[in-house]
Amino acid sequence: MIADLVADPENRRTHNARNLDMVAASLRHVGAARSIVIDEGDVVLAGNGVTAAAAQAGITRVRVIEADGDELIAVRRRGLTAEQKRALAIYDNRTAELAEWNAAQLGTDLAAGLDLEPWFSPEELAALGVGSAEAPAGAGAATLAERFGVPPFSVLDARQGYWQDRKRAWLSLGIESELGRGAGIWTDDTHGNTPADRQAKYKTAAPGGSPRPAAKTKHGKTQRGDGRGRTLARPAR
Repeated sequence: MIADLVADPENRRTHNARNLDMVAASLRHVGAARSIVIDEGDVVLAGNGVTAAAAQAGITRVRVIEADGDELIAVRRRGLTAEQKRALAIYDNRTAELAEWNAAQLGTDLAAGLDLEPWFSPEELAALGVGSAEAPAGAGAATLAERFGVPPFSVLDARQGYWQDRKRAWLSLGIESELGRGAGIWTDDTHGNTPADRQAKYKTAAPGGSPRPAAKTKHGKTQRGDGRGRTLARPAR
């Protein structure tokens, strides 16, 4: 019985609610297909998420196949429709993506002197917050959203709702992120120009960026520039 199996107490993967719910949905939609791996003590070595989700899907039985590692064990499923075969393949890969690495357990492995190099590079461990000053080994696992508030910026993120909402808020204040943020642009200046006024002037005076010092002129003076080493005429006052 599945209830007799023991979850791996040192599982290096964590399974959030969405991950388990999708595995359970897969089991209800197309039934069980991929096998799990257990040891001689019924401890689950691979497939802890599937085992946990089986209860949600109402599956209680488990068939144990004894193996010695010299042959590949294939599970044949007959009678699936074309739609079910497609769903099974996508479920199998997508649910694996939704699981996360258990940074706390990986940190514990490192502290115990266990080698992680065959599976993780130092850069990959640092990205997980394992063994770094920011997140010492043994710190609790966290998703990117939990660690940073929102995932680190990317082109795809820029198209998502919260980035678009943020940009609309910036624009309502006269802030255009593609323009430079020079010193003092956040308050009205002595001439009564608002930040929006100065942003508009900068956009007119220096397409592609706010005015910045250009290269030295032949007279040894520094003039305002377009950020590419070219001088600009002073804007009319």
